[in-house]
Amino acid sequence: MFSLKTKKFAYSFIFIFILANVLWNTIFYDRQTLLDWGGVTFQVIACLTSIIWLLSTFLKHKGTAKSFWLFLGLGIIFYLVGTSIWAFQAFILKNNGDLNNLPGVFWIGQNVFYFLALLVLMNKIRSSLLTIRFFLDMLIVMSVATTFSWIYIIDPLIHHQSSLVNFTQLLYPILDLGVLFGVLSFFIASNHIFKKGTSFLLISGFLIQIVADSIFSYLKVMNLYSVGSLNEPLWIFSILLIGLAGIYHVPAVTKPSRMKRRKKGMIFRYSLPYVSVLFLSIYVISLLYKTHPIVVGLFLSVLLVILRQLFTLLENNQLVNDLIL
Repeated sequence: MFSLKTKKFAYSFIFIFILANVLWNTIFYDRQTLLDWGGVTFQVIACLTSIIWLLSTFLKHKGTAKSFWLFLGLGIIFYLVGTSIWAFQAFILKNNGDLNNLPGVFWIGQNVFYFLALLVLMNKIRSSLLTIRFFLDMLIVMSVATTFSWIYIIDPLIHHQSSLVNFTQLLYPILDLGVLFGVLSFFIASNHIFKKGTSFLLISGFLIQIVADSIFSYLKVMNLYSVGSLNEPLWIFSILLIGLAGIYHVPAVTKPSRMKRRKKGMIFRYSLPYVSVLFLSIYVISLLYKTHPIVVGLFLSVLLVILRQLFTLLENNQLVNDLIL
């Protein structure tokens, strides 16, 4: 769909653009007006660029996942509208952003459309998802993600004074968990739909969006957020990566050897739920090891069980490969 020259230019543009954004935020961190104008300008340019890339993909794509690219484009359009409204209120009306939460509604709409796009993919790969092992793996990862989100973001937001602003801020981590569920589903069966490059860019873009939203919510909880914070370059990077995925998408995907594609990423896919459990275990140990040393022994036992299970899964997979060959 797009030439190699166009793809290389897109990569170079993203690298230079993100670097310029970080330098701008660093140089003008103590000049709020320039910081605000620069932040809005960078976000608007990133959104327009990504929309153009996704629109081109949508118009050229003839497959059944065409609505996926449409929803992604609509999500970025909502983000652009929210940013434009915020800029109009801040620069023209001279309003405090917290007095009118209309921009926040559009920013939330971005994640809603991202989730709808992922639902389109989940519907296409539902036969691969309706398995007991998949359900348990997803349940493990989502339980850990929800636990950390509740401890550091959702619960503190709930205990803030009740207001519409806080309600919309509360929707960020909740919708991010929904997007994470869709990303994990997409990761499990991405090879059935897109090529490796497209899948990598999409998954990276979604995950960076979730990280940026989490940083934003945490900074809000701690009353540390300001324009030019770390989450803003990450938002821009996420938007551009999702648009870049459109450039790399090839409608007529030929299915290569399915077994070979599984073997390349099977270790990481198998280990994902176990790594999540390890993170949660480490967190619990950091809280309790001084008063309850037994948790250290429990952690080591869990770690050994996980390693044993991983080796068993890999051995079983090798046996299946040998039988097929």
